[in-house]
Amino acid sequence: RSGGNLFTHVLPLSMPSKKVLLSNVPPFISDETLVRILSRYGKLVSPIKMIPIGSGSPLLKHVVSFRRFCGDPGK
Repeated sequence: RSGGNLFTHVLPLSMPSKKVLLSNVPPFISDETLVRILSRYGKLVSPIKMIPIGSGSPLLKHVVSFRRFCGDPGK
């Protein structure tokens, strides 16, 4: 540390991941089913998350869209 500046050595990711957006997935299809299907194409690096509809109303906070996303390292 010199003069208030901080030097941090950063390395590039060895396996960069991609964000995968799943559209038109009805809520009755479980995340476990999606994980099983998507695992055929690569290892998932984050859990599947539902995307809220984006309403500003606190009364609609529990309503989610038919879209979900997760992280995939890609190939």
